[in-house]
Amino acid sequence: MNTLPSHMFCSKHSDCEAPISVITEILSENDPIKFENISNEFKALGFTKVKDLAQTTFEEASTIKLSGGSSTLLYKALEIYDEHLDDLQKSAKLEMENGNFTRTQQICEKLLQQKPNDLNVIILMAESFFKCGNYDKSLSFLKMANNLNPNSFQMLINIAFNYWKLSNYDLARHYFLEAIKKSPSYNDCWIYYAESLIKTNDLKNAEYIYIQILKIYPDSYIIRNKYAKFLLSQNRFKKAEEQLKIALKSAPECEVTLSNLGNLYYSANQYDKAILNFHKALNINPNLKITLFNLGTSYLKLTDYPKAVQAFEKTIYLDPENASALHYLAVAYCYQNNMVMSAETYKKCLKLLPDDLEINLELAMIYFNILLDYQEAEIYLKKCIELQPQREDIYKYLYAVYQELDKYKNASDVCIALGNLYLDKSDLENARNAFTTALFSTPDNADGHWKLGLTMHKLGHYDMALVRYRKAIELKPNFAHPYCDSAVIYEKQDLYEKALEYYKMTLQLQPDHLNALINMSLLKQKIGQFDDIVDIFNRILQIDESDAFDVHMNLANILHKEIGNLNDALFHYEKALTYDNTSVDIYVRMGNICIELNMSKKALSYFHMAIQLDSQCLEAFINVGSIQKDSDNFIDAIHAYKTILKLKPDFPEAFFNLVKCLQKVCDWSDYDSHMMKLNEILSKQLDGGQVLSLLPHDTSLLPLPFEVQKVVAEKYAQHCIEKLKKSIEEPQQFVYPTSLASSNENLRIGFVLTNISEHPKTAILESLSSLKDYQIDVICYSLTRLNLFSDFKQYKDLSHLKVIDAAKLINNDGIHILVDMCGYTKDSQTELFALRPAPIQVSWLGYRNTSGAPFMDYLITDKVCSPPEFKNLYTEKLAFMNQTVFVGDHKQKFPNLHQLSAVDNTNNISYQSLNGNNSNEIKSAETIYIDEEPVLSYSRSQYNLPENAVVFCNFSKLYNIDRFTFNLWLTILIKVPNSVLWLLHLNDDAENNLKKYADNFNNGCFNSSRIIFADFIPKCEHLKRIQLADIYLDTCLYNGHTASLDALWAEVPVVTLPGETYASRITASQLTTSGVTDTIAKNDVQYIDIAIKLYSDRKFLEHVKKCILKLKTNSDLFDINSYAIKMISILKSMWNSYPSIHELDM
Repeated sequence: MNTLPSHMFCSKHSDCEAPISVITEILSENDPIKFENISNEFKALGFTKVKDLAQTTFEEASTIKLSGGSSTLLYKALEIYDEHLDDLQKSAKLEMENGNFTRTQQICEKLLQQKPNDLNVIILMAESFFKCGNYDKSLSFLKMANNLNPNSFQMLINIAFNYWKLSNYDLARHYFLEAIKKSPSYNDCWIYYAESLIKTNDLKNAEYIYIQILKIYPDSYIIRNKYAKFLLSQNRFKKAEEQLKIALKSAPECEVTLSNLGNLYYSANQYDKAILNFHKALNINPNLKITLFNLGTSYLKLTDYPKAVQAFEKTIYLDPENASALHYLAVAYCYQNNMVMSAETYKKCLKLLPDDLEINLELAMIYFNILLDYQEAEIYLKKCIELQPQREDIYKYLYAVYQELDKYKNASDVCIALGNLYLDKSDLENARNAFTTALFSTPDNADGHWKLGLTMHKLGHYDMALVRYRKAIELKPNFAHPYCDSAVIYEKQDLYEKALEYYKMTLQLQPDHLNALINMSLLKQKIGQFDDIVDIFNRILQIDESDAFDVHMNLANILHKEIGNLNDALFHYEKALTYDNTSVDIYVRMGNICIELNMSKKALSYFHMAIQLDSQCLEAFINVGSIQKDSDNFIDAIHAYKTILKLKPDFPEAFFNLVKCLQKVCDWSDYDSHMMKLNEILSKQLDGGQVLSLLPHDTSLLPLPFEVQKVVAEKYAQHCIEKLKKSIEEPQQFVYPTSLASSNENLRIGFVLTNISEHPKTAILESLSSLKDYQIDVICYSLTRLNLFSDFKQYKDLSHLKVIDAAKLINNDGIHILVDMCGYTKDSQTELFALRPAPIQVSWLGYRNTSGAPFMDYLITDKVCSPPEFKNLYTEKLAFMNQTVFVGDHKQKFPNLHQLSAVDNTNNISYQSLNGNNSNEIKSAETIYIDEEPVLSYSRSQYNLPENAVVFCNFSKLYNIDRFTFNLWLTILIKVPNSVLWLLHLNDDAENNLKKYADNFNNGCFNSSRIIFADFIPKCEHLKRIQLADIYLDTCLYNGHTASLDALWAEVPVVTLPGETYASRITASQLTTSGVTDTIAKNDVQYIDIAIKLYSDRKFLEHVKKCILKLKTNSDLFDINSYAIKMISILKSMWNSYPSIHELDM
């Protein structure tokens, strides 16, 4: 805080916020030149406000150049300014006295702008707001004043009164107490404090305060009266009477005490004593209006009606608008049987209280029961119904009035109104009586018949209700409601077509009949008629938008689930959002639709909105995880699945997806515990006959026994069959061709596939199609829209068909053998084969395992992939080829791949150059430049590989690497210090996790910089790039398949360790077919030994390479045409054996 100068020029204005220009104007005397000069003087001194001048020193003020003595002129100017402020303050007070509170506040605001801490102005401002009822504003200024003057007793009192006015009695009590602390002798403050205690129900302390005050002021009749009223409020009559009598001794002529004493006796039912004290009070002051009124009520209690009338008349004379006095006077006249005067007085009372139900009803009863003026009675009874439409007795009185007036239609309408009242209360018996009475008065009342029908309907008497509805329609043919209600009954009787007919008739009569539209929309949904459902919902919205949210939601749901119009469904969900953007359900549904529309980004945004609204929205997290997983955003998917498992720990699907995503990024941090839990869940689901959370395709990438993989496949296939039964109304019985004669003597083979990309499958199919002399017809059926087979004469797109229609199309094509090239992979349709559109169904290439399906007859395989001793692990009959079932099309597509100039990487290698201490030759992985033009020369440095190192490689996708395999590789690398591992880049997370794992392997004795990653490049370049490697290390759990074929074509030795499962034996099958079996290991130790031997034993390496070079072009491994001919032979054997299905060995 700035300190003020010790010799201040003018302390009075040291806080004045007014601009210095107000002083400049006074000093310049309206002379513009003087004004400018003085302004410059002030500006030079840094004065912008009056307080700057006031806070300066005498010496500095005297330096200001003014004609006639600076200090004197400045003081004079400040005095003039003071006078101006005083005038404004006087003006504000005058406006206050005249009740011009707004003007007072305007002036005070102007003053406070100049002197914000002027206490008098602040208090005046608070007072003006209090008087105009703005207590909050008044409080804000009072608190400001209290901060400036915290010791002000009056300020605390005023704050307390403001809180009292705001009914905040707790704070009022607090501030009254604070005021008492400042001035304990202030009597009134104690009284206010006691009353605030009463308001806050602290009665014990309130009484204590009264007693203590009376000890100090025993002769205070005012305090005695207040204490007596307090006691009277607690029905402590005797104690109250004592206090009032003591007060009366202190002030015998106090009318207040006498009146209070009268009130006490009135409350105690001692009316004579009450009257005596009221008269005493009135003798002192005859104009006590409340006392006169209480006197009248006392006489009324004693049935002294003339004196009661007299007292009430005097009260009204003093207070003509006293409605209570008029009311009691009317009652008194009534007791005197002066009904005319009573009625007139009631009317005067109603002018003051026109909406008082009891006064209207009492007057109506006078006209009805006594004066027999039914027309007047009707007026006031109708007013009573308007005021209180739920009072049943009033309707009955009005009905009686209309009966007396012979207004039978009106009487009937009143009965219908009463019946409606009973209907609303579900008082059906009374409702029936009321409507029956209405029809007794007017038998031709269509409304009466309709309402009686409604009552019968609610009572469950449908036939009687329909009779009444028909009568209502007969009496009033254009009456829409009975048609609608008839439709409701027909719907309940399952007469849906008749119900629809009546709803339509309702809408013909009344197109905006909301109930008919809503009911018809619901009925159409129920019976599956959606032809005009959108139009119906739009009509509902045009008529009434009060339920627009629900209407748009319902319509969107129908468009989505029933009609399949996803874009329109999304539109209506978005419309629903305009009415309620806090609905979690909408965002989830919109996200689900966007998934179906392949709009993943938009779907994610909707699911994230749902999560913002509900951080525990499980479905949103599930979908986020699924989208991120399918988009290869595995880290985000992992986060989603971990969140799901926190919300719902027992959620197998989420756990399995988490495991799969961790596998995709090679995160093995909790591998053992995850595998243990996975096996526990899987066993529980298998034993309990539950739907499996793990898909068959996923089992091949997990260390699960072959027996378990088979059971999973069987369970999944059975689930597909059951799902199919539920979705198809009638079992489909297909007729199959029985001989080749029925199909031009050619064997018709159908291949069902999805996107096979660059796999050799395309080449095999092309070769099969080109073999004209083998009496076969090949038809390719695609499950996706990718037009990979447009060159085929027989190519059909099934992607737009329902599964049943696709099956019919295949059956109509007369297919003899249907081959599944998808299995359980993405976009496959297992249900298609479950329908059995062909007599023989075969699994081939698409899925590296048994299908487990009873509807798949054969699996085309070989004896290395599927050893005969393992045939019990397959549900299909095995059709053995005499070579590997997995061949390559490299001879056709890359016939000109030449081996690079031999580089002897096994001689003169320094074991210290790559032992983890010197990594200068190993560069970190960089982005590989992809050029569609062939690269003319290849060198290791081009791919960040050390020139003199042994390069072990694997070009499978990183998620195919299991922990067991990676441990073998790291062991090999440690034993071959001058070596690196060359892998294919997949994603940064997988690379980082592999490096992190490698750094921690074997107590940190391995340097992860020895692992180098290569980007994807065109296949022709990739094959040449592989030649830079020395040894290809195959993955054990899930073999390299095509990647192994690439290595062999590039003449790089492949080391593999076959397991028990189909997927783990494919590379061994390929090596066996190629004739190179020396690199097939029998166990993990031998796997390591073979890899090291290839590095250390040059003769062994040359032997293997020569075998590959010699046999790769001569063996069947890369001979597509030979493979196609063998395929035809197997397929024909299948047909020739049909209908017998048995093992085939070709």
